[in-house]
Amino acid sequence: MGNGMENSGLKVIYLDIMVGEKFLTQIPYHYCPLFPIDIKEVEKFVLEKRPTLKNKKFRIEFATQRV
Repeated sequence: MGNGMENSGLKVIYLDIMVGEKFLTQIPYHYCPLFPIDIKEVEKFVLEKRPTLKNKKFRIEFATQRV
């Protein structure tokens, strides 16, 4: 069956969330390759998914494969 996004043109990139040098989590992010990825939008998305990171220093690494 699938999730209904197979034919939508959206791609998935995985966001590796790092706190210091430690890997915290990986979050799938759907995007359209026709438009540039806005880092502010990605940061907002991460904070919506992981609100405990608010007011903390974290880094976002982009990955093409799931861990």
